Amino acid sequence: MTPEEVLAMREKVTTLEAENKQLRSEETKQANLELLETAVSQLNDKKFEECVATLDSIETVGFSEEDLQKYESVKTQAYPQAANSLYTKGKSEFLSNNFTDAKPYLEKCLNYTSSENFIDDTYYYLGKIAEEEKNTAKAKEYYEKIKSLYPDSNQIENVNLALENLNSTT
Repeated sequence: MTPEEVLAMREKVTTLEAENKQLRSEETKQANLELLETAVSQLNDKKFEECVATLDSIETVGFSEEDLQKYESVKTQAYPQAANSLYTKGKSEFLSNNFTDAKPYLEKCLNYTSSENFIDDTYYYLGKIAEEEKNTAKAKEYYEKIKSLYPDSNQIENVNLALENLNSTT
């Protein structure tokens, strides 16, 4: 091959690589748009936990403004519903003394909460679970979070008592 032919081949390879990259990017975008449609369907079917899991798997890079608005709208509707569902399941397991089962629901609940009125209770239950696990530092962390973020919490007396008990045993 002549040097000119080698140069032409390199240019062709560079062009093909750029086209390939563009096609992969478009393919990824299309897959994410399909996931968004799945999330919309899950939302409409009131499958909130599935919906937020789908939303969490979506990469919005390359989305149009309209697609981003749709994504945010679904997220705004699904997150509080998923948080409520996870909290309800976690609380139920907690009250049944199934702490191992309660913990992942309650931890996951915190990923989707913003201003729901049960966030302080979620932290309280996680604190009690941490106590059961003999993780005093984590329990104190949860209780202190309630005191600092939710000083008017319905759990504040329980938190103060729990902290008092933890501090007296350490």
